[in-house]
Amino acid sequence: MSAAKPHYRIGVDVGGTNTDGVLLSLSLTSSSQPNRGVLASFKSPTTPDVTSGIQSAVREVLTESAVNPGDVGSLMIGTTHFINAVVERDARRLSKVAVIRLGAPYTKECPPFLDFPPSLRAIMDGHVAILKGGLQIDGKLINDINEAEIVSECKIIKEKGLKAIAVVGIYSSLDRQDGTSQEDRAKAIIERELGEDVHVVCSREVANPGLLERENATILNASILAFARRTIASFRRAMGKVGLSCPLFLTQNDGTLTTAREAARLPIRTFASGQTNSMRGASYLAGLGSSASEISKKGQSVIVVDIGGTTTDVGVLLPSGFPRQAAAFISVGGVRTNFSMPDVQSIGLGGGSIVRTRAESGGVKVTVGPDLASGVSAAIGSFRNELNGDVTVHLREDIPQRGAAPSQLCPLKSANFLSLTTPPCGIISDRYTLWDKSSSSQGTASREGLLVVMTSSTGYKLLTEGLVFGGSTRTATDLAVALNPSLAIGDVSKAKNAFDEEELKGAKECVKKLLEDVIDRMKTSPESATVLLVGGGSVIAPEQLNGVAELIRPPLFSCANAVGACVANVSGEVDTIEILEDKKLEEVVDKAKALAIERAVQNGAKRETVKVVEVENLPVQYITIKATRLIVRAVGELDAEAIPAESTVIEDFADAEEGYVEGEKLAANGEAGFVERKIDIATYRPTINEKGEWLLSEVDLEWIQEGCGILGTGGGGSPYPPFIIETRAREILREGGCIKVISSDSLPDDAMMGSPSVSNERLQAGTEVETACRNLMKFLNAGKPAAVISDEIGGGNGIQPMILASAKHLDFDGDLMGRAYPQMWQSLPAAFSVPASLTPCAIADGVNNSIVSTRRLRGVCTTLGSKAGVSMAPLTAKTCREYGVTRTVSQAWRLGKAVAECRSKSDLGGITDAILSLQNGKCLFVGKIVGIEREVRAGFTWGSVTMAPLTLEEEESKGSKNLPDESAMQNATLRIEFQNENLRADLTSSGGRTELIAVVPDLITVLDSQSGSALGTHEYRYGLRVTVIALAGHPLWSTKEGLKTGGPGAFGLDLPYMPVGEYREPVSVIEEYGPGIRK
Repeated sequence: MSAAKPHYRIGVDVGGTNTDGVLLSLSLTSSSQPNRGVLASFKSPTTPDVTSGIQSAVREVLTESAVNPGDVGSLMIGTTHFINAVVERDARRLSKVAVIRLGAPYTKECPPFLDFPPSLRAIMDGHVAILKGGLQIDGKLINDINEAEIVSECKIIKEKGLKAIAVVGIYSSLDRQDGTSQEDRAKAIIERELGEDVHVVCSREVANPGLLERENATILNASILAFARRTIASFRRAMGKVGLSCPLFLTQNDGTLTTAREAARLPIRTFASGQTNSMRGASYLAGLGSSASEISKKGQSVIVVDIGGTTTDVGVLLPSGFPRQAAAFISVGGVRTNFSMPDVQSIGLGGGSIVRTRAESGGVKVTVGPDLASGVSAAIGSFRNELNGDVTVHLREDIPQRGAAPSQLCPLKSANFLSLTTPPCGIISDRYTLWDKSSSSQGTASREGLLVVMTSSTGYKLLTEGLVFGGSTRTATDLAVALNPSLAIGDVSKAKNAFDEEELKGAKECVKKLLEDVIDRMKTSPESATVLLVGGGSVIAPEQLNGVAELIRPPLFSCANAVGACVANVSGEVDTIEILEDKKLEEVVDKAKALAIERAVQNGAKRETVKVVEVENLPVQYITIKATRLIVRAVGELDAEAIPAESTVIEDFADAEEGYVEGEKLAANGEAGFVERKIDIATYRPTINEKGEWLLSEVDLEWIQEGCGILGTGGGGSPYPPFIIETRAREILREGGCIKVISSDSLPDDAMMGSPSVSNERLQAGTEVETACRNLMKFLNAGKPAAVISDEIGGGNGIQPMILASAKHLDFDGDLMGRAYPQMWQSLPAAFSVPASLTPCAIADGVNNSIVSTRRLRGVCTTLGSKAGVSMAPLTAKTCREYGVTRTVSQAWRLGKAVAECRSKSDLGGITDAILSLQNGKCLFVGKIVGIEREVRAGFTWGSVTMAPLTLEEEESKGSKNLPDESAMQNATLRIEFQNENLRADLTSSGGRTELIAVVPDLITVLDSQSGSALGTHEYRYGLRVTVIALAGHPLWSTKEGLKTGGPGAFGLDLPYMPVGEYREPVSVIEEYGPGIRK
């Protein structure tokens, strides 16, 4: 007689505040069952010893349900265990990594670890080698791997004692799938040379196309691998102590399951599973997967709001029942990656949020949790920009004395804010101080994040500090009880007289507005949304919210995260780049779907339940061979009968994590050396030497990059390379190099000027532009150019010439456009038909393949691998002065400085005025994005974005003196059309009248209202608060010749050009700060 089939599952979710556990009966999961089969649940504060916390949760639900441990078919765990080690820079649990990149000689300009935060790089950077190998975008070989090279590197790795190795090949996702890919062969050589005790991770198994992001994810995975294996072994041991012998699963970032063995191999896929578990649990408890569900029948997305003790996480459930994934790039601990993670917004609102009252002119202001009026978003924002969008904020309850030792600054809670523009981090005012977490000195802030000394939330101490629990702190939970005593939480009498009527009204409105705002940011359309409300702190939410059609609290809402872990499905994914020149898209997609389904079955899904839930087709820009990226995901129910009986996972490591206590971490040696020097922006002076050469500093580079973004009008190159270019420029300065900018009038008329740019998974080798420039000058039988000038100052191409200038040349204070345009021929010298202003030009690919062309570049660029450096025809200094736009490097620097100064004063509303004080123009609109349309056509991104005004409740500041007329803006909308760059802006009044208010060649720029940074057209998303400005274009663009090349007609727009103002010549930085210079 066969053994009875197990009928139960246990789900555990370990959060920062609470650990939740549930026991589910698989025979009672029908939507008609009141608790959807949940027989027992358990919630308790997360213990410092995470493993014993899991053990307690399992023991409690078994006891409550009276289920025999032998009848449990599987245990599912969701944990932030692994990501915490990265976010907290825990050197005891992170291993040094050797990175073997296959793609030489390409990519040398951007070596591994280049964009890592310094302290994390100090922990992880063990060895780097860029060796032969890699593929082009069409699948052709760059080079085959060289076994001797790899063997040589293995000797070095062995000498260094490194055990974690990342192998990363250019376009490895296009390589063979039969185990003979370049990465697979390199891995086999490494394991042969170094033995089986090394951990080799191949990038194609970790993340998606995109070399740097995939490489970063692979490095993180390799670094955390040994710790993950020890941790999962300790989970297995905890199971044994409570009598469980069933298989162990961990939940992944996308809401699906992975086996313990697979999680021990790819732990990075479990980094953000907690938030996903809440969304999946909410979906299950609300019956969204049921055919009887009215919500499911509508086929619409649903917003999930998970309110905990300290924060509120908000995500979107797609009609498939799975969370909406975040944008292509995700920052983890300051490291840019591209693996799948849910799109989640977080705010500092929870059951433990503190209610404050302060006197203001005209009345009393009541805040709950963070007080955004104090300018915290600006203070954090400047560091977010430096860290590429990621800040680790440590929250602490008390205010330590000046000079306290770092050990005394152990945080209450660490949170990694992946995509916030206004992090939930409380008040910064006279009572509070920013502390550097390594030196503990006032008035400084580390590059790795901020320690905000504050009392925004009681956190896990709510049960002792909240009024209804016998404490003395007024919290959001006390507020909820005061408003609704029937909640019967704690001692209701303690909250009865804790708030007067004005405070009750103000605090209630504050909570309501915080929730409405974050929900609005997650919407993709203006229609009212359906919201599922879950989490232990959800009792603080009001019964009605503006913009919400239906607010649903499903049964067992307080433990939705553990339920989500329990009901998670199994997935299979295909993410690849396909060349469609001789193929039909439908056939390629069908093949990818079949492969995704097969992978789901291989991963443990019941074949009959598997369905395709996501298909994305993303054409690759600037490529002429019809390359497209296909992403297909299939999911299905876990097949319990097919689950292998796993016993152990690397038991050799088990003892290492016995008694592990969260927060017991070892920071990297020398981390204090990464403290950023505080700059007094008002008194900062750039360095001009006696020759009149501007010697750029890191501060100058940062400001120039910020200004280039504003002048880029939404385009000017790919979004991430500008950061990499600036990072490389910083590296040049730190290595003792020098980047010099010269005045536009410092060269004789006949001095020759080079015009370099980069035209896009393969990164620069670092020699492309220089090779193109050298070969072009050789072709022309000319000497070395006296200086280099950017073809466009906007976007990343405004920084690119500085890399070349650091080697052998000088950078000219000017460019050939004064902005950014989508095509190279849209330069002023070309507009005025300056002889030989475009051709001959040279293009080079980084391996000494260089072609001088007199006609076309795009086909040549494709032949060279779709990534090349270009040197346009050299121009004389006289031509650059007469037909270029001078002093634009100075202008970019001043714009960046203005933004930085406003941030330092927490005056984000003043950024518009600061910009318009430097260049004539006007503020066109202040509002939020309510509609976006995009398509890739002829290699360019075309589309439009629509904005609507903010409501009175949404307005945070009137800040600017240059705001549009309020009466004209009321109920109006602004629509911007773009082709890579913004082209036109049309204002439609409440009465339906549409008026053109700005058009090229004037510069139309969209700023993020909550950081002040310019947004690229690729960054436009629904709900984002924006400020739109228009700046006057250079007068040469308003001529007949200029308008023909860069005006409305050049883009097929039958529109008149109406300038927004008269162009103002920028003030030269060299002339202002270098008096008495010799010319």
